[in-house]
Amino acid sequence: MRVFFKVEGKSSAERFLRGFGVFFVIIGVIMLFSWNFNRKFNSIKEKLDIVDMDNVLTKDEHAILKEDAARFQSTYGITLKIKISKTALQVPRLDPKTLFIGINTSEDLAVVELPPLLTRALDKDFVLYLKKEHFTDYLKTSRYGVGIEVALQLLWEELNSGMNTQGSS
Repeated sequence: MRVFFKVEGKSSAERFLRGFGVFFVIIGVIMLFSWNFNRKFNSIKEKLDIVDMDNVLTKDEHAILKEDAARFQSTYGITLKIKISKTALQVPRLDPKTLFIGINTSEDLAVVELPPLLTRALDKDFVLYLKKEHFTDYLKTSRYGVGIEVALQLLWEELNSGMNTQGSS
């Protein structure tokens, strides 16, 4: 059997060390490639999770929404998808752990789709408020980012208050 490469060395110990050196270089390259791939993938994923087609979000609002998305993902396993657009909203196909907030800026329309488990866990009046009433004032004043931030904050507080009351009974 022919070896792909031959390690040169004067003694068997030197060949052994050179062989391990080549092995560690290959492992290092693979690890760096994997790290870079994951970094790029997460960057692309973040861009797809918060889509602002009209550029109405400020950099600060976008950063806060990214932090909120990470907080919901790490704490509750909920993926946050936000879409702001002038065109008609199409709710994407959502998995059972995805929270979708869509805003149509031309028609002043907001769509909130909660995961089924989250809908059952929250108070029905709160869910109705979030879906029907919450965004009304924010849409009228074109403060879309603030409306989304406040909605997520209210949702966070409602989830945490539900956890506290369940834990104390």
